[in-house]
Amino acid sequence: MLHELQLSSISGDPIFELTGLSDEAQMNVACDEFAEMAAQEQLQSSKAPTYSTLQPPYEGSKVMIKIRSTWITSKYDEYIHKAKRGPILQSYCKDRHDWDDDTMDLINWQLIDRVRRNQKWADLVRSMKIMHGWLPIMHNLGQYKTITQCPACEAQDETFLHLYQCNHRLMKKAQTDAMDQIHESRKGKSVNRQFMDVFTRSITCGFTNSQIEVPQYPKELATAVCDQNKIGSGKMLQGYLAKTWQTALTKCGVKRDKTSNTMTYLFKQIWNTLFQQLWDTRNHILHNTPNCYSTAESNNLDSKLLWYSENRYSLFTHGDADLADFDRDKIEHMGRKLKRKWVQHLDRLHKVFTLESKNLKEGQRTLTNIQRTRRPPNQRSKARAKSRRQQRDQLAMARRKSKQSRLQVTITKQVP
Repeated sequence: MLHELQLSSISGDPIFELTGLSDEAQMNVACDEFAEMAAQEQLQSSKAPTYSTLQPPYEGSKVMIKIRSTWITSKYDEYIHKAKRGPILQSYCKDRHDWDDDTMDLINWQLIDRVRRNQKWADLVRSMKIMHGWLPIMHNLGQYKTITQCPACEAQDETFLHLYQCNHRLMKKAQTDAMDQIHESRKGKSVNRQFMDVFTRSITCGFTNSQIEVPQYPKELATAVCDQNKIGSGKMLQGYLAKTWQTALTKCGVKRDKTSNTMTYLFKQIWNTLFQQLWDTRNHILHNTPNCYSTAESNNLDSKLLWYSENRYSLFTHGDADLADFDRDKIEHMGRKLKRKWVQHLDRLHKVFTLESKNLKEGQRTLTNIQRTRRPPNQRSKARAKSRRQQRDQLAMARRKSKQSRLQVTITKQVP
């Protein structure tokens, strides 16, 4: 063991001596003394210190590309795709959901990514339709159809939120069962009852897209509720949850390393339990039982067929008018699919008749040109026709003049 340490300067003079200390303690004292000496020399000198610091990209880091201020060392395709499509998707989300940048920052995008990362392709497509409101509900199908009737109740417009508001007996039962399952799922994840009550109450407020009340909650839960109100309680059903829900889980007794998995589990309950049961019930009512949509569509098809029948001589050509000769008894005995096919066929015939009537107004077609539409002459063809007329007139004038000159020559020859 070193019991005595003597340090000397460059000139060889001893600086200080350490005795009676351990090796580590003596080295610490010596390093402190050297640091103090270096600082004093630097303060006394007029030159600034020069340090050589490493600058990215670091040697051996395998950096291939830089996106904005981030150096990318792996997963190039993923980061390039995010850099290209990310701003476009952000702009679309803000316009679609009427959000600003502050609201976008409140959403737990990492939670959405964790849930969708492990989904199959069919589930990925459906989750994207849920998030952006692209589901084949009657409100969306009404863009190319005339009926937006809810298949389960008398509501005239079936929107995404109407799935949670429908008064049909089976829809109400499916909603109640799903909410009970979500509330009971807390036992398997050791979630605090108070947190689960607030979470399920927020989901219930999302059914009507109303503001979530903030009574005497703990600070973390109140913050989560306020952030969710800014995003929208109805957006919670589409998967847009606030980041502060995960922070509130930590304050409600869930271990920090388990909050991520617990929040993922609760998120899946909204999609895989609540929405799935309502969607399956709605499709069962639409496709397997007599429903309001089928009745409304059948009545609409009846009215169209009757209208075509009553006005068939003004809506179709003479040869196609007999195809629309229907009476009420014949229409009533038709099936809904047969009515739909007849309406599609008559729509096409009426469209062709309208196009032909428009073309006939532009001029009578000849027998050789009957298969083609006659186009109106443009300015270029008019100018060409005018020049041809002028050429004909000039040629006729020249012929008349030459004929007159020949006549005068013969007359002069005949005169003695």
